[in-house]
Amino acid sequence: MAFWTDLVQRILSGDGVAEGILVNRIAPAIRVIVRRRGAFGWADANDLSQEVLAELLIAVRSGQLRDPEKLSAFAAKLAHNVCVDAMKRTPALSSIGIETIVADPDDSPPKTVERREEWAAVMHAIRALTEPRDRTILTAFYIRGDAKTQICSRLSLTPGQFDRVIHRARERVRKLILKSECP
Repeated sequence: MAFWTDLVQRILSGDGVAEGILVNRIAPAIRVIVRRRGAFGWADANDLSQEVLAELLIAVRSGQLRDPEKLSAFAAKLAHNVCVDAMKRTPALSSIGIETIVADPDDSPPKTVERREEWAAVMHAIRALTEPRDRTILTAFYIRGDAKTQICSRLSLTPGQFDRVIHRARERVRKLILKSECP
């Protein structure tokens, strides 16, 4: 029996560990899809990714997935649909004075190069952080896609401490990036 089929069968039988494995395995790919589907900020992308994961678990639990081996494609389509719904909701925000960022529908080479340069700048700034815990928490949460609870457990942090540490680490990265951009 293939990996996804076995995992879906375990989820259908109520195995919570299997659900955790599914989320850990597919969450990074979902985040990538969400980030590529629209110009969402990190926080919005994380929220949408969580929404996709929740809908995916509900769909798997309820047996909506006909072919378990096509779980990845099902999750990708679900992520696409959630992003489309989010983009439809976005214009409503502009009517109350909140600016929105609209994604460029064509992924042109200059935009791809720009994104790679931005990614390189962020990664360089993360590596330049002097506090190892900052590097650890940013890499675990934003790059590997580890859950907040896992990181808190691994680093012996409370959720409140996690929020403060990650906020400060993001601010340090932001300052390093701005410092490197200014001559």
